[in-house]
Amino acid sequence: MVIKNVPCCYCLQIHSVRKYGKAKSGYQRYMCRSCQRTFQIKYVYSAYKDREEKYTKAGK
Repeated sequence: MVIKNVPCCYCLQIHSVRKYGKAKSGYQRYMCRSCQRTFQIKYVYSAYKDREEKYTKAGK
């Protein structure tokens, strides 16, 4: 099993992020326990394209 540290796209915390089910599109949802917000890494909608780019920059 691979454990992946996912940064929160709102507060950038890494250790407080947990899996939070799946979206209707089938992508994994996450919840940040620090700021109590939910998010996804990948989105179907093109309006969230900036968030996907933010993850690729934050992960490096």
